[in-house]
Amino acid sequence: MALGVPQERLRLIYVMFSAAPNELQQAHMVLAYYQFPDVEPYILDNLIDDVRLASYRPDLEPIFSFNGEGLWWGSQGNEAGNPLASLSPWRRVVSKAKNQGFID
Repeated sequence: MALGVPQERLRLIYVMFSAAPNELQQAHMVLAYYQFPDVEPYILDNLIDDVRLASYRPDLEPIFSFNGEGLWWGSQGNEAGNPLASLSPWRRVVSKAKNQGFID
C-alpha cells in the first residue's frame, strides 16, 4: 500500500501449507494481489523465490483472507463480515499474550 497499490487489490490469506501430498499441514500466511476484482490472485510467499498465480500453488489450501475492507472464506469465497469485528477476539488473545510476556 505504501507503493500506491490500492487496499482492495491486496489480501492476507491464512492458508494450510504442505510440501507434499499426505504430509503434515502447517498454518501459514501469504499476501495475495488481485490485478482485477474476481480474478485469480498472484501469491507472494516467503517460502518461495517468485510470485505465482494461486493455481500454481497446490501446496496451499486457503482458509480465509482479509484486508481492511472485509473478511472472506478462502481466497475469494463468500464475504465473511467485518474484519475488525471478526478479528477482535484474536487481537485480545495477542494483547493478553504480550502483557504476560509470552510474545514481544
